[in-house]
Amino acid sequence: MKKIYGIDLGTTNSCIAHIDSFGQPVVIPNYENERVTPSVVLLENKSHVIVGREAANTRKAFPKQVVTHIKRDIGKMEADYIINDEPYSPEEISAYILTKVIKDAEYRLNEKIEDVVITCPAYFGINEREATKRAGEIAGLNVRAVINEPTAAALSSKFSKNSEAESNVFVVFDLGGGTLDITMLEVGPSRMKVIVTGGDQGMGGMNWDEQLVQYLVEKVKADTSITNEEVLNDLVTRIELEEVASKAKHSLSVRQQTTASFYFRGRRNYDIDRSTFEEITAPLVERALQLTRDMLKQASVKGYPYFDQILLVGGATKMPMIREKLSSEFGVPVIYSDPEESVAKGAALYGQSIAYAEEIRRRVATIMGLPAKMVSLKGTDPKLIDNLCEQLAIQNGVQPAAIKQGMIKISNVISKSFGVVAYNNENKEMQIYNLIKRQSNIPIKVRQRFGTHAHNQKRVRVSVCENLSDETVVPIQDGQLIADAIIGDLPENLPVGSFIEIDFSINKDGMLEVEGREAQSQQSVKIQIETLSVISEEDILTAKNRLKSKIIS
Repeated sequence: MKKIYGIDLGTTNSCIAHIDSFGQPVVIPNYENERVTPSVVLLENKSHVIVGREAANTRKAFPKQVVTHIKRDIGKMEADYIINDEPYSPEEISAYILTKVIKDAEYRLNEKIEDVVITCPAYFGINEREATKRAGEIAGLNVRAVINEPTAAALSSKFSKNSEAESNVFVVFDLGGGTLDITMLEVGPSRMKVIVTGGDQGMGGMNWDEQLVQYLVEKVKADTSITNEEVLNDLVTRIELEEVASKAKHSLSVRQQTTASFYFRGRRNYDIDRSTFEEITAPLVERALQLTRDMLKQASVKGYPYFDQILLVGGATKMPMIREKLSSEFGVPVIYSDPEESVAKGAALYGQSIAYAEEIRRRVATIMGLPAKMVSLKGTDPKLIDNLCEQLAIQNGVQPAAIKQGMIKISNVISKSFGVVAYNNENKEMQIYNLIKRQSNIPIKVRQRFGTHAHNQKRVRVSVCENLSDETVVPIQDGQLIADAIIGDLPENLPVGSFIEIDFSINKDGMLEVEGREAQSQQSVKIQIETLSVISEEDILTAKNRLKSKIIS
């Protein structure tokens, strides 16, 4: 049976896990014996790339060659970096992180790693998900799925409880280094249903660091009359302030007071207590609470006005203020367990579920004398599946229940709305018409009819946009164009307003497919979506070849 590993490709840290010989999800330490690897890349020269702790330690020495928080740029247009006179896409830099994580895990386990599940924030759209997958491809990996981080964390939590009958509703509050995900899920013995999801891709622990940086800069200004710009425009000082702020934040999570010490035109030492830190970052906490309230309103509309507990995920949830405010605001248990490793473990569990399902399907196909791709487990005799699960459990040294638990059914939602650009019949303006709205359960397929704009029109442009609106019609400036495609060779002499049918379908992994059809002739064209801000196939090949020529350590 194929082994599939789970990778948490994080903004601040990355982590890899697998299912060990005892059937347990286990994080694999890196070469330096750290359980997480800092997502920091030093492009030392054109042949050597350093990833992890050592790269982070060299930020002040090589400020223009070190890249941090690359996850915030993945899938964005014009986000390339110029380093050592060469351009690097976010996908390629992310591939260096993946390569380091995989290389170290192979060293620890003494086995080849090819198939992986990679996690991403729940709010990631089509571009970001596709870019994450392509980063894995550049690293030479077979990316079996890109799944949401809160879903992975929930899988890990469910497994650790080892519950066969429990069914409850809980909120995953995932505050990482650079992102915030808030997701409500309903978890039962054999299924997991995502109800709603929300968050902010621009909010994470680094924002708390930034508030401390500003506080320290104001301290310098008060002591010396040096302007904020003079301090922050010094790149080395800026980096040192960010490092000092991060250390102070971690210290104040366990202590009531700490000292921030840094050098700027002389050594400077400033005492900071926890109450001051909480005061200057209070607006961030309120923002997080408001996003949670917004998510809960959406859940209530879908018939889920209550939930049982909050599961904390992400290193930034170590700050006491987060736990205290969530507990006092919502009055439910706040569970703080394994915040930095649960996502990778959940991804490994999801990878195992793929492997189990494929193996069971293969065995059913052998018994029925059919190709595996023609077999549906949903339509297979449950007794046969039970027998095959028992056989598989014996062969893998686990309980049959573990096989069934590993094949848990997951239903998800999308965090953004997707539509096409079309003319408004009343004012003839271009607007976005949402075909699939955010918080819709996936997989989903929707068909909408539009009319041609001119007589004897030969081509139709399908401009696909994503947005955060719950409305059907959205101003074009409120959306982001993610793909453009053309339906050509329309029938001759089509009158104005002839029907063009557009099908939007989103699979269980959140990937979009679009199909166009001229209604009269039923001429059908399947549109290959080429995401506009994601690295091209040609550039992927170039990046793969360049990676092969580099030493990654």
